[in-house]
Order: sequence, then structure tokens, then C-alpha cells
Amino acid sequence: MRYQLLTGLLAATTLLSCKKSETTATCTEHCVTFTGRVATIPGNQPVAGAQVRLATVAGSASRELGQALTDADGRYTFTFSYQFGAVGPGLMLYASHPNYLSNEVGTDAIRLLTGGNGSGQLTEDVQLY
Repeated sequence: MRYQLLTGLLAATTLLSCKKSETTATCTEHCVTFTGRVATIPGNQPVAGAQVRLATVAGSASRELGQALTDADGRYTFTFSYQFGAVGPGLMLYASHPNYLSNEVGTDAIRLLTGGNGSGQLTEDVQLY
């Protein structure tokens, strides 16, 4: 099943449902993969180091990505999984770039900002700030 996410900061972004075995992220409840371009405001020109605000997940606060992995053309791919528990929503985020391979599998974690009470379901590869 495919879902379309429309935001002012992501261009041509598609979310694809995935199973746990189909991604590098550890999906607990839901897992989606974004592919798109980073853009600034105003305008739609992708730039290196741009920040992207994701749409809210189930009404929780928006997530902000520090796009240090992008190059001048703004290409990136990232996967996140999220779950909802008694404490609050959690989110795990993984990012990669075709010209930026910092480890064996070519996948880099980027920092994320969780909403609500600030709790998150984190792994050793993801830093909360």
C-alpha cells in the first residue's frame, strides 16, 4: 500500500510500506522509506546542509532533520520506524546518500528531535538531541 506525504519542504517524496526484513531500520510497528530532495524556504532549491521538517506522525510534534549528509544536489534516502507505547511515540531514523558512505553498508544515522514528552525508542546508532 502506498501513501503520499505532502510537505512544503520535501519535493517528490514517496512513502512505501515495508516489512522488518526489507530495511536496515528495526521496524516495530510501522516502517516507511522516504526518497526525495532537501529544499529550503523560500523557494525550492536543494542545498547542502538544509534542514527538513517532517510532517507529524499521529499528531505528535514535527521531527527535524539536520541534513549533513546531503551534497549540493540535495539527494538523500532515509528510513524511519516508529511505535506508540505508554510513554509516548518513539522514532528511529537512518539516512544514507549515494556519495556518502561512512560504514560498510553505506547507511548513516542522523539525529532526530522527538515530540511530545521527548521520549524515544532509540538504538545505539541513533542519537537524541
